[in-house]
Amino acid sequence: MMLSHRDAAQLIQRSIDAPSSVGYAVLYGMSKNSLRIHDIESAREIIDYETQDDASKVLDIYPETGTYYRLAHP
Repeated sequence: MMLSHRDAAQLIQRSIDAPSSVGYAVLYGMSKNSLRIHDIESAREIIDYETQDDASKVLDIYPETGTYYRLAHP
């Protein structure tokens, strides 16, 4: 699971800009991850959150060990 800085900033900004009719909501914020276990559909519906970054494109993947944690340097 990964939440990029850009997606985190968008989630925070959209939360701040949400209309007062939203009231209170608990929303998951994650980037586009193929291994994502949390549903972010409610964040899309309530505050129009759309992921911009894809974990598979910003992480180095080591298939021989199954690790996915080191950030890639473009």
